[in-house]
Amino acid sequence: MRPLKVTFFQGAVVSAAVTHSVDKMPFVFREARPEDLETVGELLTALGYDVPLERLYPVYLRLLEDSAYRCLLAVSNPEGRVIGMITVRRLPCLRLAGEQVTIEELVVRPEWRGRGVGRALLAHAVAYAQSCQAVRVEVLTSEERESTQRGFYEKAGFRHARSRVYRIDGSAGRAPCRRVGPCASPSSPEEVP
Repeated sequence: MRPLKVTFFQGAVVSAAVTHSVDKMPFVFREARPEDLETVGELLTALGYDVPLERLYPVYLRLLEDSAYRCLLAVSNPEGRVIGMITVRRLPCLRLAGEQVTIEELVVRPEWRGRGVGRALLAHAVAYAQSCQAVRVEVLTSEERESTQRGFYEKAGFRHARSRVYRIDGSAGRAPCRRVGPCASPSSPEEVP
């Protein structure tokens, strides 16, 4: 990591490093923009979610305007191809008497995995949480994910919370998007971690 100048994540300082050299191929970070919709859709597919763009578009635009939501993209330099993404949400939490930052999605294109992109995105999210003085950072992930299986988050200092999540899907009259890939459950394809 080569320090260059301060990077901003939706207006909050998150790191003093902008360019990262990975296998002699640098990448930079930038905030997601409305025109990144198709790329974000591709990354969600790589993460295992089959989200039709017509359903994603209004939600994506609304989230980009939400001051509690952040979407940071890793972009290969000089090609300008988006190679990874992390999304975080910051919310006040009564039981913690402070802010909690939740990492909702973290994905790196398969051909870029194992080259430090995910670690760098995760470091930016943690730095963002620190800049917000959050009392906790949590990750939403699945036990079946390859990153979970190989201890990616534990190696980054996270610990398993041993908690459970319960859901009611489709309560607004619309079914959630279906899971695809190795993490999909054949008995309940709509189950989304």
